[in-house]
Amino acid sequence: MLGYQPIIVALAWTVSFCYALLPHATANATRQLHLERGIDYIEMELYDQALAELQKVIQHHPSYGPAHFYLGAAYRYKDMLNAAAASYQRVLNLETEKQMRAVAHLCLGIIYQTQGQLVLAEEHGRTAVAQLPEVAETHAICRGDSWIRRWPPTSRHYSSIRSRQNPIMAWAV
Repeated sequence: MLGYQPIIVALAWTVSFCYALLPHATANATRQLHLERGIDYIEMELYDQALAELQKVIQHHPSYGPAHFYLGAAYRYKDMLNAAAASYQRVLNLETEKQMRAVAHLCLGIIYQTQGQLVLAEEHGRTAVAQLPEVAETHAICRGDSWIRRWPPTSRHYSSIRSRQNPIMAWAV
């Protein structure tokens, strides 16, 4: 019987270790499930359901950047621009991926441009370009709108920028 004692102790330790990790693994799986549901609801244009799912994630994981990012998208599609801006600002205050931060800056630029806050719009757009140079063309759309409102003669140049495809917004939902 002595020969099996180390194996039994090791097995007991392994089982207790796995049980200790179980709540963490379950919480992450639940977080991911609600996030994916929220994204799916956004894609189906069911924004109220998306908000409910994303708020469940944030309730239990308030520092989870992707939930705030997609919450901002849902608010933006519901035309709740102040709430969307607040969500995108939270993304910038949390540790998130470089691309997500850049798109959050871009979305803030678009929101502020829509609200007539042109200086803030250009500021966030420049930050998006600096963080992710491949969004420069996308940001030109935001800055083009701002410049047209200030100096209407640039509308000729703006129309050529505006007609281009907007590749980064597909990622931003």
